[in-house]
Amino acid sequence: MPKPSSTRRVKCPHCGKAVAVKTVSSLRPGDEHLAALMAGTLNRATCPGCKVEFLVETPLVYLDGQTSFIVYLLEPPEDGNTEAQEREVDCMATEVFSRENLERPLVRLTFTYPDFIEKIKLHALGYDDRLIEYAKYQLFKNIGEDQLSKFQHKLLLDFSNRDEDKLVFLVYDRETNKPLSVVHVPMEDFRTLEQEFAENQAMLEELDAVFPTCHVSVDRLM
Repeated sequence: MPKPSSTRRVKCPHCGKAVAVKTVSSLRPGDEHLAALMAGTLNRATCPGCKVEFLVETPLVYLDGQTSFIVYLLEPPEDGNTEAQEREVDCMATEVFSRENLERPLVRLTFTYPDFIEKIKLHALGYDDRLIEYAKYQLFKNIGEDQLSKFQHKLLLDFSNRDEDKLVFLVYDRETNKPLSVVHVPMEDFRTLEQEFAENQAMLEELDAVFPTCHVSVDRLM
């Protein structure tokens, strides 16, 4: 595991002034840094010169030793090929859990803050994130391109939803990362999907084949 926090000197993106910032790079369940991540305040700094607030982007790792789960947030590769990072993350996760005498973890790799947060929350709520990504795929496939485009939009589960009859997804613009609308899957349909996969070994093996690495995303299906 990297050190939980460190002090870095970064340039203000607005005025260029050097700013000393304490950044957090590792998180665990229940710690104050995790709460800051969920609140959107983690690794944010205010320039003492121009007073502009900005995010200091840094790799993050979340480790839950109790449930053998680890998720990484890394900068995406410029060429879009994530294979090398997927292999590296698998090796790092194995090393971390071996060093702490824990069983081989469930490993996930993400490239954006929203995806990183979604993986943490899905795991905490007991969802199989592969089925969530599969549900997203069904929405992309069945809703018209004018309303939901795989090129323009991305879907994230709405954890503020209180309607127990629906899984609600927020539709975000990929470029601006702004929420635009919502779509949903009937909860009854999703529970049926869960049961079908749980009771059918061939379907589970197909799910493993669709998501063969730690980068579990609907983009793989599209």
